[in-house]
Amino acid sequence: MSHKKTGFIEAAMRNRNIVILIAILFMLVGGIALKKMARNEFPQFTIRQGVIVGVYPGATSAEVESQLTTVVENYIFGYSEVKKAKTYSYSREGIMYIFVELNDDVKNADQFWSKLKHGLSEMKSTLPSGVLALIANSDFGDTSALLITLSSDTKSYKELEKELKKLEAECRKIPATSKIKHFGLQKEKIYVNVKPEMLNEYNIKSLTLLGSYMPNGMVNYAGTLKDGKYNLAVHLPPNFESEKDLADQIVYSDPKGNVVRLKNIATIERKYEDPDNFIRQNGKKTILLSLEMQNGNNIVEYGADVDKAIDNFRKNTSSKIEVTKISELPKYVDESVSNFMHEFLIAIIAVILVTMLLLPLRVASVAGITVPIAVLITLAFLYFFGVELHTVSLAGLILVLGMIVDNSIVVIDNHVEKIDHQISPWHAAIKSAKELLTPIITATLAIMAAYIPLGFMVPGTAGEFMRPLPIVISIALIVSVLVAVLLVPYLDFVFIKKGLKKTGADKQGKTFLDTLQGWFDKSLEWSFRNKKTVLAAGVGSIILAVVLFKNLDQQMFPEMERNQFAVEVYLPTGSSLESTEQVVDSLEKVLMKDNRITNVTSFIGTSSPRFHTVYAPNMPSPNYGQLLINTISNEATREIVNDYSPKYSDGFANAHVKFKILAMQVSKAPIEIRISSDSINDIRSTQAQINDILKKTKSVGWVRDDWDQKQQILKVNLDRDKANLLGYSKSMVSTSLMIGLDGLPLTTIWEDDYPVDVRLSQEIKGRKDINTLANQYITSPMGFTGSPLRSFANFTPDWTEGTIVRRNGTRTLTILVDNQANRAASAIFEEVRGEINKLKLPEGTSINYGGDYEGQQETFIPMTYALALSILLIFFIILFQFKKIKLSVIIMLTMILTLPGTALGLTLMKYPFSTTAFIGIISLCGMVVRNGIILIDYANELKEKQRMPVHEAAIAAGKRRMRPIFLTSAAASAGVISMIISRSPLWGPVGTVICFGLLVAMVLTLYILPIMYSLAYSDRQMSNNGFWDIPPRIKKHKDKVSLFLVIAFTSISGSFVQAQNLSLDSCKHLAIQNNKRIIEAGYDVKTSEEVRKNAFTNYFPQVSASAMAMKSSDYLVKGQIPEMNLPVYDGNSANLANPTQFAYFPATAINMLDYMNLASVSVSLPIYAGGQIRNGNKLAALGEEVSLRQQAMTTTEVLAKTDQLYWNVVALTEKLKTLDSYGELLATLNKDVGNFTKAGLAQRNDLLKVQLKQNELQSNRLKLLNGITLTKRALCQHIGVPYDSTIVFSDKPVNQGILPEQINSEEAISNRDEYKLLNKATEAEELQLKMTRGELMPQLAVTGMAATVDVMNSNITQKIALVSLNIPISDWWGGSHKIKQQQVKIEKAKNKLNETSELLALQIEQSRNELSESMDQIKLAEKAVEQAKENLKVTSDNYHSGNIGISDMLEAQALFQSTNENLINSKCTYKIAESKYMQAIGKYDKIQ
Repeated sequence: MSHKKTGFIEAAMRNRNIVILIAILFMLVGGIALKKMARNEFPQFTIRQGVIVGVYPGATSAEVESQLTTVVENYIFGYSEVKKAKTYSYSREGIMYIFVELNDDVKNADQFWSKLKHGLSEMKSTLPSGVLALIANSDFGDTSALLITLSSDTKSYKELEKELKKLEAECRKIPATSKIKHFGLQKEKIYVNVKPEMLNEYNIKSLTLLGSYMPNGMVNYAGTLKDGKYNLAVHLPPNFESEKDLADQIVYSDPKGNVVRLKNIATIERKYEDPDNFIRQNGKKTILLSLEMQNGNNIVEYGADVDKAIDNFRKNTSSKIEVTKISELPKYVDESVSNFMHEFLIAIIAVILVTMLLLPLRVASVAGITVPIAVLITLAFLYFFGVELHTVSLAGLILVLGMIVDNSIVVIDNHVEKIDHQISPWHAAIKSAKELLTPIITATLAIMAAYIPLGFMVPGTAGEFMRPLPIVISIALIVSVLVAVLLVPYLDFVFIKKGLKKTGADKQGKTFLDTLQGWFDKSLEWSFRNKKTVLAAGVGSIILAVVLFKNLDQQMFPEMERNQFAVEVYLPTGSSLESTEQVVDSLEKVLMKDNRITNVTSFIGTSSPRFHTVYAPNMPSPNYGQLLINTISNEATREIVNDYSPKYSDGFANAHVKFKILAMQVSKAPIEIRISSDSINDIRSTQAQINDILKKTKSVGWVRDDWDQKQQILKVNLDRDKANLLGYSKSMVSTSLMIGLDGLPLTTIWEDDYPVDVRLSQEIKGRKDINTLANQYITSPMGFTGSPLRSFANFTPDWTEGTIVRRNGTRTLTILVDNQANRAASAIFEEVRGEINKLKLPEGTSINYGGDYEGQQETFIPMTYALALSILLIFFIILFQFKKIKLSVIIMLTMILTLPGTALGLTLMKYPFSTTAFIGIISLCGMVVRNGIILIDYANELKEKQRMPVHEAAIAAGKRRMRPIFLTSAAASAGVISMIISRSPLWGPVGTVICFGLLVAMVLTLYILPIMYSLAYSDRQMSNNGFWDIPPRIKKHKDKVSLFLVIAFTSISGSFVQAQNLSLDSCKHLAIQNNKRIIEAGYDVKTSEEVRKNAFTNYFPQVSASAMAMKSSDYLVKGQIPEMNLPVYDGNSANLANPTQFAYFPATAINMLDYMNLASVSVSLPIYAGGQIRNGNKLAALGEEVSLRQQAMTTTEVLAKTDQLYWNVVALTEKLKTLDSYGELLATLNKDVGNFTKAGLAQRNDLLKVQLKQNELQSNRLKLLNGITLTKRALCQHIGVPYDSTIVFSDKPVNQGILPEQINSEEAISNRDEYKLLNKATEAEELQLKMTRGELMPQLAVTGMAATVDVMNSNITQKIALVSLNIPISDWWGGSHKIKQQQVKIEKAKNKLNETSELLALQIEQSRNELSESMDQIKLAEKAVEQAKENLKVTSDNYHSGNIGISDMLEAQALFQSTNENLINSKCTYKIAESKYMQAIGKYDKIQ
């Protein structure tokens, strides 16, 4: 694998022109993409909400709830796509709103809404007949790209609407235009005001007028006249085309021909209706055009197209009509993206400047140039993947800037170090990238893993907000790796020819990094002398961070920076539109005087269309008003709100004014307390208790609820008997009242495309009051006579709930609480929630919380899960590189070191803990782990490859890696400086967290991480059983973990052990992990461990319990006392012998024992057992030691076998190379002899001899290949990896020419595991002797017992304590013989030990001789090779000069090949002999 990496990087160096050309091409595409990419302010937010509206005129809120809302809710909850917990409804007077939210996994929302609309249309027939409409609006979440107003003082609404249609036509021409909607239109109407006295005079009823006019206003089909030549459609022109037509309509005639026209009984008036709502801009009449853009278009370009359409419209319209864009999303997008691009440019410059200041010019130039290269290439890929350019994607680029340059810096730093070690620039460039490729990829994957879970684990608005980050950052990081390993090495080679080490006169001046490095080196050495102090300081900083975090306020998303804000006006429920207008007028006049305000648009009785994704419009209501304010700048927005909000929030009687800066906050208030119950009384009583708590809480702002105030109504109570006698129905009464109060539609007059509704109403003079209602005449269908309403009805006032809200199908009242500016909402919420939790709620009542708390739960909890998954992924990535859990855990601990800087930064910069701050923490996780990987990887390399002691390796790694860690941290921190300087409430926390967190974590990492590494891998731990053996006390756990990790990672990466180079060291590691004998030895260790634990339980008391229950179908003891006469004692003893009086006793049955219950518990504790328990535990512990020693011996044997197999494979492989070299010699000779034969200088017999040798060589080669395959398979089976023919065994049999040290024979024997095992066997026999003697000793024990018996209706309990002494007297007869038998076994074990010692001494001497002989054989073989080489040269010269024949030449070549094979065999034999010798002296682990 490493060969491939080297080739990959070398190929890029050698084909640099292609690499540079591709880079330039992608950079050009990136530059074009910067102009062409679609732009937006934020990512597309999906509003997964629609609204169902039901119209039920005349129904109270309670009737709407029970008869309409509940039924519709039950229906829609049957759809699995509906998120019930987020679905809520409003039941109001005559109308129902159900806000339906869909689940996040719904892919095709349009399909669902179509299905629902169809279902609702079918369902309407099952609802009460009074329900006039039931519609679903799925466009509720559509956001306007532009809001354009047309306003005028002089033009009428009709004229404005005509001009609006012209503007709409211009905008329709723009291809990107989607939906166009109108708002604020006011229609002219013709009012027919009938005079009651004239109706009475002519005995005309209002209902008859409806019958006269409604049919005449309709367009009816009259058929087609077919005259044989043409088909002529027959049309009847409308009866009414003007007010005159209406006035002349005959409404009554008598038999004499007298007629009464409408103008005789009514006045006809054209006017604008009393509006339900209207819009005004800067005090002028206003209507509004809303434009929506099709998805996938560039909104900035769309804004420019709309500007052109407006300019064309202005040229053809009156100057008295003012056209204004009150909400212009393209402008906001352009400004926000431009500002961010400016910050992005500052960040790039800052990163480059940092590298320039901290590094020599040429080194810094190489690092700096990689930033624009990587950024432009990243933009190209973002364009290919369809990523929009918005603040989030740009923020991702700013976040990744430091990381982009990090990869280049570490490669450049390594290149400089190589040059300092006198390596040529070319090879230094290749090696610098090659050595760091794996750490760079690991660190990059770790950073990517930190972000990727954010893309799919966080739901809702926050999730859509963060989704582009993983994409942007991952692409940028991958590009940075490619630049670092493909382009930077060549740049290093071209521009960096010298290292940083200074010589001679250069040493006089020191750079900042040199000074910093010197100071750090000294401080690091001090830290290692005071480890406890440094670690205590680290722990203290983390504790401080926790304290600071607890004091931070929490916030989902901050307010947005816009030159626009809204003012919302709320009046009590039931307030008239006029009252709302008065408050809005007053505010409008005040605000228009402020020079910082450019435009004020007022919405009275309604709200603006949705002009921001998460700023939902309010439902139309006469007690609601909204002002949309445009200001001169973003800063002015905040200043105006701060100036006016305290003064005018409660500055109007019976009205609350809310100044609202736009924010990505879905909830209506930061604090929402939801009370749910089926009982309205319980809801209201709980509300009162909570309101009392809120009144006592400091800094609480406006408090209201979503049920509004109760509304006063007037009930008309019909006298049913009178009404029935007169023929009045409820519908007839309501229709007559409608005419008198609000009017009824009569017909419609069309003036071209402008409809004018005609309404029938009753002329009422003076102010309307209850008498107006009482005197209203109701027409009877029976006699067409009229009676005043008071004659058959009475009136009573009543109160009804203004609104009844249901959430998830349950009545729920939400208390909405705003906070004052001097205190965070989260702090108020925590205080209030604590008090609410103390309340005793009525049965069936529950309290839940919405607002920021709900948003945080829905966002921060998934983000926490995402962070946990990120940490897990990072852990496995690190584990995959290092293969060691302990190392991985040490590196992961660097994440905790980010907390102090994060908490300190947020506290100092006075930012709350928000979603973007959380994003910063997730970013830090990947960044600081990167530093840990760079440091620990180098420390591990020093420890394992250079055999440096752990303590020294930790210090050296800290010193060497300080420079790249400092540079990368400084670059990353500089990259986010622009975010901090901007003081953006949205992105400022990210920059603060990364800058402060990274710098503080860098300092803590550089000091604490080396110390933790040195403690975790102390030299004491490494010296227990040698390098290859695992310390016994942790072996039992590490074996399991290592085996699991190998299997796990092998399954994850199909090429973990495939197609790779295997050194002898890696083969030994694999053998330790996978060899079946070692695994089996591990099982033996576990078994002996359980035996030891079981022996220890003999110290514990022996507890036993028993129970018995018996029930018989009949008594077990049965008998009978016969009947008898017994004498009665009369007080005189003299009469006893001859009694005169007797008492009769009847026969009595005796029945006993039909049931019995018995239970007992006994506890026995041995006091003295002759030492058997103690010696048994010692014997079990000794057994565990023996198992561990046997495991160590097995490991040594397996590793020695690995040595033998490995060198056998190497020997055969090297022989193959020698054979191939011999084959090349023969091929050359064959060619020469062939030419000589053709020229007649040699005989054909010579050519045949050469070819016979070639055939012989091919036969030997096939045998050798088979031998290599079989030996490789044997080695693969031995080390437990699948056989792969591509595996290369890379170590060579290098001979140092020096024999290993020779040690004392006694010392060598004592090192042998076999000797130690026999010593343990002797100890075991001695303990067994003690056990035998213990069996003959007295046994003393204490026993306690308790028993209870339930029999014959009586319960008996007994407690017994016993002391027992057992003396085995009869065992003494044979006991002495058992003791002697055991003593013989001890002597036998000692004899075996002595014999083994002698054999081991002989084995040591023999192995030493074999090793010495192998060394001599190498020297002889080397000499023979030289001689054979010289012989081949001389023979070749003689052959070509014709002095000797071909046979001599072939013999010389064969001799040369044979001597080379002997040399290879000798070297491999020496390595095997060396392994056997070190094994024989008990120091196998010392082999280097």
